[in-house]
Amino acid sequence: LEPCNHHGRTPPCSRSLVASKVSRVVVGVGDPNPLVAAEGIATLEKAGIEVAIMDGAERDACYEINADFMARMKAEAAASTA
Repeated sequence: LEPCNHHGRTPPCSRSLVASKVSRVVVGVGDPNPLVAAEGIATLEKAGIEVAIMDGAERDACYEINADFMARMKAEAAASTA
């Protein structure tokens, strides 16, 4: 998933990656959690970190691995706009 940019049970992954001075991050699939909302990717890019986002079969495989989470996030998003 896309690295988070908010405090939850753990600190923001995106900020840890920036602090670690990595040069490139590969994101398997974007995170549908509205708390993330592509802000993790924006934080990385703003810090000069190259971000590659998978597509095609790789993206589909990452989505499938996280299918339960993806379904829950989409259901919660739909409920909040209803």
